[in-house]
Amino acid sequence: MVVFFDIETTGLVASSKFVCAVILTDGGVLSFATADEVIEWILTSDETIVSWNGLAFDFKFLFDRCQCEQTKARLAFAAVNRHV
Repeated sequence: MVVFFDIETTGLVASSKFVCAVILTDGGVLSFATADEVIEWILTSDETIVSWNGLAFDFKFLFDRCQCEQTKARLAFAAVNRHV
């Protein structure tokens, strides 16, 4: 399945705060209130993720908030292999 993904933040710099994430699926809209929630969704799903500027901003923003190296590696794998 293909899903459409976007996060909203308080700015475009590394120190910006996470506001929310929205994922549009063929079954409806998923919304997330924390970066950890959206990271967990990405890591447990197998959908192809479509976004605008996702690698340059969205995934990088989420990656920078990961504390665990294993989580970073899994998120990077998803960004490279399941993102369009």
